Amino acid sequence: MALITGIITVTFSLAQTPQPASDDISEKIHIKADRVIADLEGGEAEFVGNVRVSQGLSTVTADRMNVYYGDTDQKKKDSTIEPSIRKIIATGNVKINLEDMIALADEAVYVADTKTLTLSGSNSKVISGENSITGSTFIMSRTNGNVIVEGSTRQQVQAVFFSGEKGLF
Repeated sequence: MALITGIITVTFSLAQTPQPASDDISEKIHIKADRVIADLEGGEAEFVGNVRVSQGLSTVTADRMNVYYGDTDQKKKDSTIEPSIRKIIATGNVKINLEDMIALADEAVYVADTKTLTLSGSNSKVISGENSITGSTFIMSRTNGNVIVEGSTRQQVQAVFFSGEKGLF
């Protein structure tokens, strides 16, 4: 259960975006996938096919999600230690849906040590209300709140902002 809670907590904490009140961490977490492959000794779990993770009003969908967790050597020494999430990689038609924001990408990678979420794909996009930004790579830091959006050799970053709204991030 700690693994699943970690997945949701990490994945839904996009660049310090506050979670809606209804997404309290104590709410039930639902994960659906066509198949799950877990390597408990190696500290990996792979959810394959029509992956859907939801908690409250927040959801993450993808074709595949790999979760790398723990310090499995430390866990072997002390069985009371809960393994922590090191890295999450969601691939294929990734959609992260929060109450007021949607992120679309071919791949989303979260690295716990650096608290960095990277969205990538030729038309990765983050939408908030009528505001949107499209690029090939988004790098979002939860540590300092910085967001870097990069274009590709074929397409520049495109941003659309409307006055009077609270903004994109």
